[in-house]
Amino acid sequence: MFSTIFVCLLTVLVVSFSLSPFLISYAETVEATEDSWTTMEPMPTPFYSTIGAAAVDGKIYFLGSHINGQYDLETNTWTAIAPLPTYNDWSTVVACQNKIYVIGGSAETPTQVYDPATDTWENKTPIPTTRSALQANVVDGKIYVIGGQIPSPLGVVNPSSANDVYDPATDTWSKMASIPTPVMGYASAVLDNKIYIIGGGKIGGPDYSPINQVQIFDPKTNQWTNGIPIPTGVISARACATTGLFAPKRIYVIGGTLTSYYRWASYNVIDLNQVYDQETDTWTTGTPMSTPRCALGIAVVNDELYAIGGHNGSGVVPANEKYTPIGYIPELPNDEKPTTPTTEPFPTTWVVAAIAIIAIVGATLLVYFKKVKKTTGKVEQQSLQY
Repeated sequence: MFSTIFVCLLTVLVVSFSLSPFLISYAETVEATEDSWTTMEPMPTPFYSTIGAAAVDGKIYFLGSHINGQYDLETNTWTAIAPLPTYNDWSTVVACQNKIYVIGGSAETPTQVYDPATDTWENKTPIPTTRSALQANVVDGKIYVIGGQIPSPLGVVNPSSANDVYDPATDTWSKMASIPTPVMGYASAVLDNKIYIIGGGKIGGPDYSPINQVQIFDPKTNQWTNGIPIPTGVISARACATTGLFAPKRIYVIGGTLTSYYRWASYNVIDLNQVYDQETDTWTTGTPMSTPRCALGIAVVNDELYAIGGHNGSGVVPANEKYTPIGYIPELPNDEKPTTPTTEPFPTTWVVAAIAIIAIVGATLLVYFKKVKKTTGKVEQQSLQY
């Protein structure tokens, strides 16, 4: 009987030890992926983002002069899409209501809208003030296009103060409060329905350096405020924000250049990953991008960042790298994800094992003592008969 107990105990312990490394390995994998970059399938043809990248329905669309492709995250593959009807240098791209909008640029063109469901393009009303080197952001179903570079036949670079909002429902543009410090070549992102205009260049003329100013626009109040300056001012960087679903709400400013807008192709292209935490109102740095570059495309899917293409100072690069943010929690198999990371004071495996051991030992001892009692009773009866 004691041999049976020993075998049961040994079996439970073996199972516990075999499961424990798996769970521990899983936890270590999750922890290791935070604040790290992973190399994904590069673009078939390298290009820098004179237009941009946007995500719709879990797929990323990269648009350039002659590069228009769809990246499928699940298969890690690229597929060609219908070409952009009219290429406009240094326009901007944004996803809104499951469609992709290409707006502005160095020449006056219609707003071009791509429908991923039908792989077709259509023209909409152009932006009122033609300008390039700008970004677009969506708040409450409307597209806001702020600042940028005013075209000049004399080659003089002048930033714009315009703040135009587009309503897809009516195909109309409206004016909003002008940006206090006109900038171009800036990075921007939306956090809690406010638009952050980060860095860029503000000085007119053929040459200028980046600033570290952060200007915040609230569409609800139509007002501007200043934010905490970014530690390193950059030009031609890209920014995006995590939603708080799988990673804490933060803004990430990726790459860029520390030199003039017209000289980034020569030197000082950087790999910086500058992180803004709204809760603490502070800037920190994350793990640098694996491939230093500027003028890249960036998109967010399930709170992971994808940095695609760009220019490394010597030429275009096909790089496609995924960044897993700080505090990232992967989606659990049963789709039940805690809102905040939790730690267990004692491994679940050992708790289950302990309960199993107690149950098995208790049941075995109960059976054993019943048999002992029964045997003892028989012996006593036999003794009385004698």
